[in-house]
Amino acid sequence: MISCFFIAQIYDACHFAWVKRTFSMLIGLNHMIFVKLN
Repeated sequence: MISCFFIAQIYDACHFAWVKRTFSMLIGLNHMIFVKLN
């Protein structure tokens, strides 16, 4: 029970980091496209 909860915590942290990295990458890409258009 405790180990499953621990694994879930680690998974959530990794998933959140992945989402944040992907999100910032998309924002950077949009920013580059916006700068090129202007």
